[in-house]
Amino acid sequence: MDGKDEVTGLNGMGGMEGADGMSGNGGMEGVAGVSGGGGMSRNEDAQPAQQPTQSAAGANPASADLAEKLERWEELGRKSFWGYLGCRLEQWNDRQVTASLEIRPELLNLGGILHGGVHASLIDSTMGMLIMIALGEENIVTTNLNMHFLASRSEGRVYATAEIVHRARRTVTAEAIVRAEDGERLAFGTATFLLVGQKTNA
Repeated sequence: MDGKDEVTGLNGMGGMEGADGMSGNGGMEGVAGVSGGGGMSRNEDAQPAQQPTQSAAGANPASADLAEKLERWEELGRKSFWGYLGCRLEQWNDRQVTASLEIRPELLNLGGILHGGVHASLIDSTMGMLIMIALGEENIVTTNLNMHFLASRSEGRVYATAEIVHRARRTVTAEAIVRAEDGERLAFGTATFLLVGQKTNA
């Protein structure tokens, strides 16, 4: 998870219930799409969306330039670690991004639960994707990632929702949360990203 390994910025995130005190009735549950409260809520009979959708709330229509970039990033992602993990972009706008992956046997640890590194990778990747979409900048690297693990899962689909919390001239700080399909919080993290594509006189 070294920042140097993620120049393409395919990195993950959502609100930090533990840190920000978001209640189970609000915060980012609806956006993450795993609660019964709204957003991308799911049930056992629902079929997963095959194409990422832009969130209607507060989002401007995607520009042709961004649509072209997303198509290119999706193609690159299929050939990268993002693709190996099976990550899928579920919903996005310039403030929040939700991505998901299906738990597979090869993603489990020796105890039979989803490996912590997979949580971290999904969170990191979703945060990175959000920054790429929000800033239109793909040359970013993770310089710091802090993780907290709350609960475990051995099967099903997990969802990470990311949000930007601070932006400086050359760095962006983001946070993310991973939830199970039933809405249970599994992990959350914060990260700082360096915009290596930008030049400054500082």
